[in-house]
Amino acid sequence: SGSSEALPTASVSIGPETTIRSISTDKGLIALSNAPDLGLSPGLEVRLVRNLKAIGQIKFIQITDQVAIANILPGSKTHEMVAGGTVNLLRSSK
Repeated sequence: SGSSEALPTASVSIGPETTIRSISTDKGLIALSNAPDLGLSPGLEVRLVRNLKAIGQIKFIQITDQVAIANILPGSKTHEMVAGGTVNLLRSSK
């Protein structure tokens, strides 16, 4: 008993972590660092979580090995999306 408490962080429960590479609020676009283990694909919608708070919803439109480009969906707190910042990707449980 208690072995699950030994996890160093709670990041497992809020989705994989990645870095914001760039953001263009006037175009409504955000670029995230991609990695194969993120399992991203065009059309996928995820919630961005930072410091355990949801800061926005994005929809991926273009994926390469290094970069994932997404549309920032309405209602997102773009002022909290900072290039170089770390975010977690929370998939909608649909």
